[in-house]
Amino acid sequence: MSIFKLNKTKEDEQVGIIYQTNNYNKFSFAEMNREIDYKHVERLKKEMQERFIRTNIIVDDQYVILEGQHRYEAIKDLGLPLTYTIINPEDSESFIISMNTNTKNWKNDEYLNFYVKKEKTKNPLNCHDMPYHNFKRARDYKIHFMTLIELIYSSRQKEHTIGFGKGKLFIQDKALFKENVNFLVTAMKQHKACEHRNTQLALCKYLIDKNFDKETFLEKLKKFPDKLVRSSTMDQATLNIKTLYNYFNKKSKLI
Repeated sequence: MSIFKLNKTKEDEQVGIIYQTNNYNKFSFAEMNREIDYKHVERLKKEMQERFIRTNIIVDDQYVILEGQHRYEAIKDLGLPLTYTIINPEDSESFIISMNTNTKNWKNDEYLNFYVKKEKTKNPLNCHDMPYHNFKRARDYKIHFMTLIELIYSSRQKEHTIGFGKGKLFIQDKALFKENVNFLVTAMKQHKACEHRNTQLALCKYLIDKNFDKETFLEKLKKFPDKLVRSSTMDQATLNIKTLYNYFNKKSKLI
């Protein structure tokens, strides 16, 4: 006698209809979805040319693509039949994030662009001073993502990046955030080492040190640029900043 028990189940149920078409023009992209990664599209095209496995895209009743926009682009370019399923989720924004996260993981900047669009849609008149817009302006200056998380929370714990992806970014002191961003941008313009992630993170730590003066650092950076070099570790970056700051500095020194 088999040791495995057979589960009694009811007959399979039909839960949706799959459609097929070659009329690609009937579809459109969801405004809140991420930007198309055309390198990913090219990879999909290559895979489909070698072995085409039919996979449905998901659209709403207006043929707006909720999931599968990269597959849509690849199939359209290759002229293959497109199969799709129509659904009508209660919250299309949450559905888009959930579905895309379960297929091709979103990058932090893709979440950023998503919430910038959301802020603009829901608050068109005052969106420019909202959290994700402020974060986006700083990213446009090439400040590293985790540097900005550190600036906002004085921490890089995973909960902050998870919250960022869930639309929970909160900047408690916007004025201070902008001031510190401007300081980092100035430092980056003065010295290449300040473009490096470890240097930026080390500077974030010093920005909450009462003995650290931004103007003094920028002055030292301008006078003695050779004292600051790119560092492979945070500890080394911290030491390099302290060495530069303390060099010929009789007023206040970093310990």
